[in-house]
Amino acid sequence: MKCAQHVGLVLRSNLLVVLVAMSITAIAHDEITTTFECHKIVVDGEETDQCHCHVPGEEPVNSSCDDALSMELLLELEKVDQNLFFGLRVEPEDTCTEYNVAEYPSGSTLDLIKAQELGGIFGAFEDQCFDTYKDVDVDHLVARKEAHDSGLCAAEAQTKIDFSNDLENIALASASVNRSKSDRDPADWLPDHNACWYVWQHMHVKRKYDMTIDEAEKNAIDSVLQECTIEELVLEVDESCTLPQF
Repeated sequence: MKCAQHVGLVLRSNLLVVLVAMSITAIAHDEITTTFECHKIVVDGEETDQCHCHVPGEEPVNSSCDDALSMELLLELEKVDQNLFFGLRVEPEDTCTEYNVAEYPSGSTLDLIKAQELGGIFGAFEDQCFDTYKDVDVDHLVARKEAHDSGLCAAEAQTKIDFSNDLENIALASASVNRSKSDRDPADWLPDHNACWYVWQHMHVKRKYDMTIDEAEKNAIDSVLQECTIEELVLEVDESCTLPQF
């Protein structure tokens, strides 16, 4: 059996179904269960690095036990019900208090810290390396105003600060791209490159801070994910990018 090249992300009856096809020679039991569980596949008496996972109400799937992203995809099934989208509540935006950027301060060295994490000055939205920090701005994947309007307006002051400085919500981008994105969400803006990673990370950050997602945002993300492979949900950094020498 050939390894599948794509992962289909399909919403059926508002339930997320993740289909992961892998090259597995062992035969595993195929009954449908009501709980999520995984166990390692044993071949010739030895455990492999492949897992056989039972997905609530669906056919079992096989996936790499070491592939954290695959497992995260499957684990999301437990969070999804008829009122959720990838674990996110679908609700209209609601500004419970007036947005004030001063409530969302971010550190002045986030660009340096993010570049060090990436191994170079890499702009994900443009899929390119930059030579100096002057060439890039710090972008919040979930914009601070978007976060405020998606439930963070009711959060504690420290939570707003933590969100604003969370490296999982930071990308580097040219000034023109950063201004083009501004405070838009995926319903109104998508990058030319790494869109699959962007919308997946956007949802991850929103889940992390218990934010909501609106209907237009949900539909836009769903459209993007229909065309994504598992590999495209992970940001692949250009290894030729470097850090400036001071």
